[in-house]
Amino acid sequence: RACPSCTPTLANAAPVREAQLEVTVQQLKFRDTKIGFAIMRCKIASGLTADDPKIPAYEDIGVKGPWADDVPIGDRYEIRGTWSRHPQYGWSIVATLIVRAMGASAEGLMTYLETLPHVGKVKAQKILATFASDRAAIFLALESADARLVDIIGEKRFTETFDAYAADRTRRDALIKLAEWGLGPSAIGKVLKAWKDPVAEVAKDPYILLEIERVGWTVADAVAMKMGLKNDDPR
Repeated sequence: RACPSCTPTLANAAPVREAQLEVTVQQLKFRDTKIGFAIMRCKIASGLTADDPKIPAYEDIGVKGPWADDVPIGDRYEIRGTWSRHPQYGWSIVATLIVRAMGASAEGLMTYLETLPHVGKVKAQKILATFASDRAAIFLALESADARLVDIIGEKRFTETFDAYAADRTRRDALIKLAEWGLGPSAIGKVLKAWKDPVAEVAKDPYILLEIERVGWTVADAVAMKMGLKNDDPR
């Protein structure tokens, strides 16, 4: 059931300007798990610039878009989309991209590492200490199975830890690419659920998008053009 206090916020608001920032989830307002779509009330964590709306620190905003199935309250996410303002309900963002923020700070890295299997608070602290809280170095260590990292997590458990990291990275990369190709929030949610490697499937043939509910020829043609396909392409 749609929330009466939040649906008008986004349906009636006029686009203002592009938004790119980090938010902390405060409250679930509406969710459709079939398409991976939700409306949340969020607090701005970071990323506001002089060009963004002047929003008081105590105010929260609505964020409408392709949220994951499980969005814990208090988690931080990176948001890209369009600012909108409703005269009654205030500022909101119609998002084209929503991904979990890994954070460049020690606190952000700590939070992210604790979400990985077999890490937890104590091991996350050891990882930060070992790699001097260097985000790039930690991710490189995960990618390369650095012996120091494997020793902290445990050789038998590292594979599961890496798989979770890789899955998160894959989803993040897929969201970005699908958004770059011009797909909207609802379509992205459906595409991510339709195929194991959605980017590869769409790259191979953008007209496979016609298999997705409510994605028609207009959208498929637009994606094909963004991918650089010619009008005489046999696909």
